[in-house]
Amino acid sequence: MGKMKEMSATIEQLRIAAEAINEAVIWLTEQFSSTGNSVTEASESEKQHLPSNKTDILSAVSKT
Repeated sequence: MGKMKEMSATIEQLRIAAEAINEAVIWLTEQFSSTGNSVTEASESEKQHLPSNKTDILSAVSKT
């Protein structure tokens, strides 16, 4: 069971890191947006480059 606890802790750390990365992406997008729009007002093409949810982020992290 020790391996399961370790894996669970690692997954939780990745989830927290993914949330922080997502927040940073949103902030950076708002700071460097040429239109001055917030992410909620971003065009569909701009939104395509952002992960749609935490699962997408974790999936991307696990591929690296």
